[in-house]
Amino acid sequence: MRFSVLALCGAASVSALAVPSTGASSDAKRAAPKPIDLAQFGKFKTTTLEEAKNKLEAALKKIEDDVDSVFSKTTAATNIDWDNIKDHDKASYIGGALHPAANSVAKLAAAAGLHARQSGNSSTSSTSCTTPSVRVEWRDMSEQDRSGFVKAVRKLMDLPASGAFEAAGAKSRYDDLVSVHYQMTPTIHGVAQFLLWHRYYLHLFEDLLRSEGGLTGPLPWWDETRDAGHFSKAPMFTSDYLGSAPLANNGQGFCIEDGAFAGKVLTVGGTQCLARGVDESSTSNCNQNFINVCNSYPKFSDMANCAELGPHAYGHNGVGAVMMGVPTSPNDPSFFLHHSFVDHAYRIWQIADPNNRLTQINGCADKTNPCTPASGNVVISSEGLRPDTTVGDLFDTTGGYLCYRYSY
Repeated sequence: MRFSVLALCGAASVSALAVPSTGASSDAKRAAPKPIDLAQFGKFKTTTLEEAKNKLEAALKKIEDDVDSVFSKTTAATNIDWDNIKDHDKASYIGGALHPAANSVAKLAAAAGLHARQSGNSSTSSTSCTTPSVRVEWRDMSEQDRSGFVKAVRKLMDLPASGAFEAAGAKSRYDDLVSVHYQMTPTIHGVAQFLLWHRYYLHLFEDLLRSEGGLTGPLPWWDETRDAGHFSKAPMFTSDYLGSAPLANNGQGFCIEDGAFAGKVLTVGGTQCLARGVDESSTSNCNQNFINVCNSYPKFSDMANCAELGPHAYGHNGVGAVMMGVPTSPNDPSFFLHHSFVDHAYRIWQIADPNNRLTQINGCADKTNPCTPASGNVVISSEGLRPDTTVGDLFDTTGGYLCYRYSY
């Protein structure tokens, strides 16, 4: 099924952009990159750090009130010291395992219908992944591995498309991958499987890089907290690797004319140049404090919403231009480094309380009314690029379907 480009997450539809004329010499173009109007790309909807903190406080207060209500009816029949439980991590109030009395709390809360966890059935087991691959932070990779990654991406851009995504404008194997996101945007943003689908999408990216791009080294991830507020100077945005990330100027970004993708013409979603226009006021929100606030939510749906509208959205808007367009943002290879950062934060949330979070999912799996409740049985698709899987197969990055971890 094919979808038209919709404006999700508050983004405007992406319009076709003019390819800059070749005109003068390559050196002249690099000295004066072609400006691009940023308004035509749209923008990801965001939430502020203050809003995230206020919602977190309200969510934790609700948990406390809910459990207080349970105990007001049951304390006489138990030996639980509730005052001491309140001194512990609020994530352990419902279904947690950090306090000796947590199991009793969980049973009482579940009996009252207060349990937030909705685990899906996963067909995988963590024991089936004995030697997970390691995704290495860009700064910790060797020059050879960084160059190998960039060359593998470039090779996918130079390989012919499969033909399955011609309607979306795919001209290369890399375009096939971009087309999947372009066509599925209406169903993968603002829903419960946002984080899981993009985890799957990163898996497809790595699979293509290794099977067709010749990648033999590690897949990189980008710790954006180390570059918050100065993405334009991040170590991957150089002429040796992904090309420059110039600062936006008076509402304009610039076509990239250096690095491995210099002068790259994009075709998925409309003909355009690969452009960036960094907004450091947005990138400053990709900080550790914001990550910590999002990861302090004990409930999956709250954490995922905070992540999607918080550091995730600010990272896209911060790189600017192509990365600001919701359906077509994977046209910029920095998309995959950014989403590894998002996936890394999600993984940290999971392993902070694996008994309750590793397979936790709740919320809506789609935008129907009433919606389909999220569960591990929801099908995750790539429009035929690779076989479908389920949400349950994607919970554990060291499970049987996936087999990777992060370097830290």
